[in-house]
Amino acid sequence: MTEQFRTGKSILARRVIAYIIDFIFFGLFFLLMNIFFNYTVLLSDSYLNLKNQYNTICVESNLYNYTDLDKTSVDFVYGDDRDEAIEKFYIKYQGNADTYYKAKDAYIGELFYKDSDGKYQLLDDYNPSTYNSFLTTEIKNAYYNVLLVDPTFAQVRFEYNSYTIAVAGASIVVPYLLLFYVLPLIFKQGQTLGYKVMGLSVYMPRKKEMISEGKFALRFLILTLGYVIFFIPNIVSVVLMMATKDSKTIHDMVVDSQVIYIVDEEGNGKNGFKLESLRNIGQKKGKKENKNAD
Repeated sequence: MTEQFRTGKSILARRVIAYIIDFIFFGLFFLLMNIFFNYTVLLSDSYLNLKNQYNTICVESNLYNYTDLDKTSVDFVYGDDRDEAIEKFYIKYQGNADTYYKAKDAYIGELFYKDSDGKYQLLDDYNPSTYNSFLTTEIKNAYYNVLLVDPTFAQVRFEYNSYTIAVAGASIVVPYLLLFYVLPLIFKQGQTLGYKVMGLSVYMPRKKEMISEGKFALRFLILTLGYVIFFIPNIVSVVLMMATKDSKTIHDMVVDSQVIYIVDEEGNGKNGFKLESLRNIGQKKGKKENKNAD
């Protein structure tokens, strides 16, 4: 039987299903990697020590309270305690609360008045919503403008957050490289797991052969760059795949590749095709086109 291949919109449904399969497995691998890194990294002594340092500084700054009995989680103070907490914070870090008092001065007559001792008191008819917004804003101002500038806290916070970012990054990068780069190199023909299941391959029509490892690496790099640049190139690629006759994406255009589905004369799909048979397909297709042109 003579092998033929289909491409363009005739295999669009297969490509969409292949993408769905790939991203389902990506999601599963992501969850597994996230669990693995959480247990190996986020439960390590070095991470837990940093987390303890971070939490201790936060609570001792007066801006935070522990949110659980094990003292492993902290959050900004809430309710009426915030007023006193902000004042204590500035006295600890600046020696006085003048910065906070100046913020209150802007709300004299709206939220506050000064008593005979010069202390700020809430008006009897103050607006609770405005007061809540004021305290929330001032806690954030104290945290971002003062606490984050403290060199000890800044260093601990950076190292502490680095662990979390590293775990999130590794949980994404490892499955992505495995599913979209390593497996296609193992399967050959540029086949991801989804492509393998759906019988799709990546073909170089001008060379009349399957995509080489070098060209696939370039194709993968362009695809990855598309995700890095806010998904914009890859969104354009999806539009091109859906709207154009040959359904080529941007990464296909750059490396001059096309996604194909090989069938026999009866239209039955096949998997694991030989390179030589594809060269023959290209040659036969070229001869047929020339004959039609004559």
